[in-house]
Amino acid sequence: LIEYCKNNKIFILGGDVLVKDGGEYRHNYDNWYLDKDQGNYQDSINKAKEYITNYPKGDYAFVFVAE
Repeated sequence: LIEYCKNNKIFILGGDVLVKDGGEYRHNYDNWYLDKDQGNYQDSINKAKEYITNYPKGDYAFVFVAE
């Protein structure tokens, strides 16, 4: 999804983290964001990659909010 956003110059406004709990995913209330006045689409790609890469290991899903 990050590569798709990068290739199509889509600004990732942020995202939420879901944790697997039993057989389902639920919100764990972690998130990240980047306002459009804080950078361009490439900055938003970098921020999303950095957040996901540095997130602790575990069974997580990341939900993006994109413009």
